[in-house]
Amino acid sequence: MPLFHIHTFIFLSAMLGIWAITGPNKKETIKLVLLSVPIATLLIKLVAGFGNAGVIHLKWGWCQGDKEFWQYWLANFGIFPILSALLPVWLLATKKRKAGRS
Repeated sequence: MPLFHIHTFIFLSAMLGIWAITGPNKKETIKLVLLSVPIATLLIKLVAGFGNAGVIHLKWGWCQGDKEFWQYWLANFGIFPILSALLPVWLLATKKRKAGRS
């Protein structure tokens, strides 16, 4: 069992980031993020070596073949990723608009 698991580190970092944005005590959570992520990144680097272990790395276009980037992504995922990325922006805008009316 490894001391640090890279996939768990990525998941918990993302979860902590989301918590920092949406949580009730944002100031304290942002302090926690600023303190813990650099330390955890250093520990992951020391234990796993990031790219040295060959566990996680980017290989752009490995499945895409000779298709254009946007053609490949739209054919496989449609507009779902775009709408998913815009959903939080829309929710925040409507929340601010409702708060402005009250």
